[in-house]
Amino acid sequence: MDAAAVQRLERYFQQVGDVLGEESRRGSFALYAMGLLGDGERKSVVTVHRLRQRRRPPGPSQSSEGAKAV
Repeated sequence: MDAAAVQRLERYFQQVGDVLGEESRRGSFALYAMGLLGDGERKSVVTVHRLRQRRRPPGPSQSSEGAKAV
């Protein structure tokens, strides 16, 4: 990706972040976008969720195995 494309992408993400408002929403979107743009084989919400789980310690309502079924 060239420098102009990176700048356009940064502007787009900033605009999305402004609309999302809350830090937690922006963080979730950032993880999702990174999952889509990253080098991973599969581009799915499940893959992004797994990456997110690896990056943070489990909280009191979370297991280290992943999210609870809804």
